[in-house]
Formats: sequence, structure tokens, C-alpha cells
Amino acid sequence: MDVLSDKFVKLSKSCHCWGCGREFKAGETIRKTTSVDNGEFFCGNWCKVCDAYWTEYLDDSDVINYGDLLSNDPDGWKKIESEINANPKTKIGD
Repeated sequence: MDVLSDKFVKLSKSCHCWGCGREFKAGETIRKTTSVDNGEFFCGNWCKVCDAYWTEYLDDSDVINYGDLLSNDPDGWKKIESEINANPKTKIGD
């Protein structure tokens, strides 16, 4: 897989996170990625909880479907969400 773009952006319109499926509103910051694998393009949006979850539990060779991080491991996902919420100054990408 080749990563074409990987950056943090402030949303100009609402979108959904690929990892958890939650909706995020304009003005919020998320991670946007664009990659290509065997000629197939993938564009994904990642909230800071899913971004931290991926870093903690997965590696770049793992493949997930839409909403899998939250639906497959709600306890692990909620643990990371609680850690992020306990430090409200946490910025995406930290």
C-alpha cells in the first residue's frame, strides 16, 4: 500500500470516521488519509480516538471495515476515549 496523503484537517463540512462510524461536524479536526493498494484507492477520515486506537492496537498491514474499531472492541475503544477525554487539551495527532 502506498500512502498518497496523510494530514490533519479542520472539517469544512460534516463527515463520518471510518474507524467508529461517528459523525463529525464542520469545524472539528480529523485525520484524512488517501492511499492506493493494488490499483484501488482508499480515502478515510479518522477521529482522534480511532487514530489513537490504531496506534495502540494495530499496525499498517491491518485491514478494517467501516466502524470496526468501535464495534469489534467497544471496551478498548472506550478506554482510549476516556483517556483522551481525561485530558481535554489533547490534540489530534498528539
